[in-house]
Amino acid sequence: MDISKKDAALDEILLSINLIFSDSHHLSAHLLAASAREILNTIGEKTGIETFLRLYSGVDSEKFSGALKSASSMVSYLKHADRDYDKVLEGFDEESTDYILYFACYDYRAIFDELPIEAEVYEAWFWAVHADTFSNELHTPRPTVVEISDQIFPGIRNLPRSAQKRAGLSELRTQIKWPD
Repeated sequence: MDISKKDAALDEILLSINLIFSDSHHLSAHLLAASAREILNTIGEKTGIETFLRLYSGVDSEKFSGALKSASSMVSYLKHADRDYDKVLEGFDEESTDYILYFACYDYRAIFDELPIEAEVYEAWFWAVHADTFSNELHTPRPTVVEISDQIFPGIRNLPRSAQKRAGLSELRTQIKWPD
């Protein structure tokens, strides 16, 4: 079987989405999202396509830099034991995975001019959950994006994290017609 970098990145994005919405395997979801983001960022650099990282590299944002720092330290921690084999990584913020995965979805669409329905549902969920924080700090979407996201996920910002994820999974199942 031949696997392109596009195939690999998409597989990592889709699995990360499923893990996030299933509220399971948080570290694997993070590693997969970070790997997809890294692949896509490199493809963007090599092809001259402006990726999220390149587009916002000069922006001073706590959420943005925090998510990237978290991704980098998590990937290193999860992949390597040659240094600090007995180290315990403290303070993992699972919401940083949301941002890394959004960056990967953004880049996938920018590079390949397409995005599967699962990733479109994820993006709508991301904006519904993070619109207040993310819009103010870094990236302001078209107003209709937030409005549509809020229509799909009304009141989601007021729900506990686990309920937010269940709402994402429910919408994903609706859109791709999964059985419950």
